[in-house]
Amino acid sequence: MKPGKIFWGVFFLSLGFLYLIRNLTIIDLGDLSLHSYWPLLLIMAGMVYLVKNPIVRNLTAGVAGVALACIIFFSGWGLFNNLSCVNVKYINSDKGNGEPVTLKTEAFDSTIQSVDLTFDGGAGKFQVEATDTNFYTIQTDRSKRKFSVENKREGAKSDLTIKMVEFNVDKSDTNFANLVRLNLNPKPFYENLNLNFGAAEFDLNIKTLQFKDLTLHTGASSTKLILPLAAEGGSEVEINCGASTIEIIVPLEATVQIETKMALGDASVPPGYEERDGIYYSPNFSGTGNVLKIKITGGVSNVSVRAQ
Repeated sequence: MKPGKIFWGVFFLSLGFLYLIRNLTIIDLGDLSLHSYWPLLLIMAGMVYLVKNPIVRNLTAGVAGVALACIIFFSGWGLFNNLSCVNVKYINSDKGNGEPVTLKTEAFDSTIQSVDLTFDGGAGKFQVEATDTNFYTIQTDRSKRKFSVENKREGAKSDLTIKMVEFNVDKSDTNFANLVRLNLNPKPFYENLNLNFGAAEFDLNIKTLQFKDLTLHTGASSTKLILPLAAEGGSEVEINCGASTIEIIVPLEATVQIETKMALGDASVPPGYEERDGIYYSPNFSGTGNVLKIKITGGVSNVSVRAQ
């Protein structure tokens, strides 16, 4: 069995067991804190790469799974206990003053031919799609987020920057939600899509949008990407993530190249994909034509790619 599969199996078993113990109140877990020991994961990841003995590699992956489960559980348990009766405010002074946003939109100018988009979202739950008849629409729930939005025009090109500036969490609000939706117009060609998030649940559905480069940076996250066919000349997707689960859906007829570089993790690809030197290729890959290139770099990640 691969070290990545052992890691994820042991991780989920350990995390589930810890939560079961907590729910049954067998022991008091409130005073334990292990977050300072996270560098041990890096040490064990290095061992998995350097040690050739498969028994040692598999054992190290299993221990790392237990360690990550304990760090997440005990750190998260203490954090939420301490914050249970307070309000939390995130402010990023480097991103301007911003304005409270519940619904913000801008009409589409048909002279816009290409777009560079930067979206810095912070933490929370995010949905991005490309079905808007406006240039863009930002919609939030009652989470009192402030955004700065800047649209710089130069001829037929737009440089659109959307950044989360302030985020208030009222822990006493039992109906609290934290969803942010961004809807884009699919008509322009998107030269660059730069998406940056922290601890987030991220859903990106851009199957109707054409782009050249997509870069996604996330922390601890759950991410789902629905991608289109590659644009003329090819499209590239680069994902940099922390401890994450990533699901990527590509069109059945797409020509795809997938490269993964993860310290600890596992990747699954559609049936028929061929692996050569650590890179996966779709059955119709010939080295020419419009290729959808996907590169994933992460620490502890579980990646699933599906074709449909």
